[in-house]
Amino acid sequence: MRVLLTGDRGRIGIHARARLEADGHEVAGFDAATGDDVRDPAQVAAAAVGAEAIVHLAGLADDRGGAPADVLAVNLLGTHHVLLAAEAAGAPRVVYASSGKALGLLERPPDYLPVDDAHRGLPTRTYGLAKWLAEELCEAFTRRTGIATICLRPVLVLDEAGWAR
Repeated sequence: MRVLLTGDRGRIGIHARARLEADGHEVAGFDAATGDDVRDPAQVAAAAVGAEAIVHLAGLADDRGGAPADVLAVNLLGTHHVLLAAEAAGAPRVVYASSGKALGLLERPPDYLPVDDAHRGLPTRTYGLAKWLAEELCEAFTRRTGIATICLRPVLVLDEAGWAR
């Protein structure tokens, strides 16, 4: 299967690429490190042509990733561009890397325990807000198009050596 992997040069992306390729998938990378920009809808759409799935890992990491406007532009608007590219390419599935911070639980106590997928997101910091809104965008996109979106919320990413690099 041909997979478009955004953020393929990033901390998680290099490991995701290796796993996808080991499983026999053809991986097309898309990363800011190679001049790609998820804020450019035409660039994302061109990269998605022929993709049978998109794994969207591209994003600015946490609130330290940049100015709030940049975090929103890359993490929210970039996700919108990826979804539109999936639709244009006819890719039936998008996997989106969100964050546990989408729930805002480091900012306030949970409404109930154990926290489940129905727990409301109420982040106030830019990064968590962008991730939560992108999840909402994915849900609305799936309702509109029927294209499956899967939102993952990693809280801590480790590799065999400990912290993913």
